[in-house]
Amino acid sequence: MPATVIPIQRSIRVGKGASQEAAAPDCPVCAGPARGLMLWVCGGCGDTMHQECYWGRVVTLDEWLSYLRWLSERTYPFSGGWPKPVVCRTCRVKKSEGV
Repeated sequence: MPATVIPIQRSIRVGKGASQEAAAPDCPVCAGPARGLMLWVCGGCGDTMHQECYWGRVVTLDEWLSYLRWLSERTYPFSGGWPKPVVCRTCRVKKSEGV
């Protein structure tokens, strides 16, 4: 005789009815869910970006080289984070336009 499976909680919904706290925010660079160990948060608007998106698509080459120099001078375990402000692409455009 086949077994009958009854859901434990029928009230659980995934989607618009689900709690927004459980969902990861979207990365403004790649539009994917911003999850992972290394996330960078914009100091201007609070958007959360993947490390790869921020360092690969947002910052300039000079900022990237400055970060690499800073990393090479550090010793493990790191005490404190990157001392310069993290600024997303949208905030950079607003700043350059003077908004």
